[in-house]
Amino acid sequence: MPKKMTTDRRQVLKEKLIKGLMEQVDAYLDWYENVEDLKFRDIEQQVLETRKEMGVQLAEAIVAEESIRITTAMRCPICGGKLRKKGRKEKRVVSLAGEVKVERDYIYCSHCQRGFFPPRSKYRDERWME
Repeated sequence: MPKKMTTDRRQVLKEKLIKGLMEQVDAYLDWYENVEDLKFRDIEQQVLETRKEMGVQLAEAIVAEESIRITTAMRCPICGGKLRKKGRKEKRVVSLAGEVKVERDYIYCSHCQRGFFPPRSKYRDERWME
């Protein structure tokens, strides 16, 4: 089933992404204005670097959004108990988009005393949701 966001949540995410992309465009234009003796390979290299940075920003934003969506109403996939948040942990992951900073909630089931880090957890599937 497709993941639907509220209109407000979608707008917040969209504004965050646009702001990040605009910062990348400004950085690219700053680079362009300060380059002497511009060659095509210089343009190509900078375009690839900018694309990589934009991809990292997009990936980080969607991973963060997915973490929020998953941890709002979850049940333990092992025992069905109610899960609760125990804090957040940051991790850097090397992905196809580049090095992505992933910040995820650590969630815990006090009934079976297991902890999880969605959305990457091996237990992540439809059993999470109420």
